[in-house]
Parts: sequence; structure tokens; C-alpha cells
Amino acid sequence: MKMNCFYCSEITICSCPDHESEKYKDARHTCEVCLHLMEIGVKEDELKTSDKREGAKNFLLSDLMSNIFSDMLVDDIFKDFWAEEKKILKDLSKKDLANESFYSGMLAAFNFCFMKYSEGELDQIIETMKEQLKKEE
Repeated sequence: MKMNCFYCSEITICSCPDHESEKYKDARHTCEVCLHLMEIGVKEDELKTSDKREGAKNFLLSDLMSNIFSDMLVDDIFKDFWAEEKKILKDLSKKDLANESFYSGMLAAFNFCFMKYSEGELDQIIETMKEQLKKEE
């Protein structure tokens, strides 16, 4: 059911199962943008006028597109990949499979970092990680 956001008055979709019951009559329905702004620390009285609203909308749109793209990858591309790789993976020992999975995950994480962060930011992250490892030793 469509409701007005309590904070910004924009129309939002209410996912309350009992949205018409007395229990939720006075509930504060919140749109995704206001919810995201609250999560990053914007105060309730600043939600409607926050200069971060456009950034939050862009973030949520980007997140939605990422989810759609991920779903497409899993639904379409993974089926073809799995058909080809299934036999190879079945022949691996559990340890080799774990190593391959870990390697693939780390590779994806590093590729993400290289796309997201500048060279200076990456250098700082690497230095922080090195310091953390030294502390643990």
C-alpha cells in the first residue's frame, strides 16, 4: 500500500503486513531515502531538507542497479558457467575447492577496491592492513 513518508511526505510503499490495523495507525512510515539518511547519521528534523537527499537517492539507485545486475549474472550467466565448470569443481578435493573459492573471493574484493578507491587511498588501506598484521604478530 502506498503511504506518505512521515519525515519528508514523499509517497512510499508500505510493507507492513497489517498496515490498516489499529496497531499501525499512528506508525511512522519511512521512505528508503529517509531510512538511508538516518542510517548515515542525519537527524530526524533535518531529513526533509538535507543536502544529502540527492546523494542518498543516487546511492539507492546504484544499489538497486547492482542488485538487478547481480540477479542477472546469477540467473543467466551462472547457468552457463556452472554447466561448464561443474565437472572440474566436482573433481577437486574439499581443500582445493576451499582454496579456489577463497582466491576467487579475494580477487573480486581486490578488483572492487581498485575500481572504488584512488591510488592514494589504496596505499593508505594497504599500510593500515600491514600495521594491523604487525600488531597481531
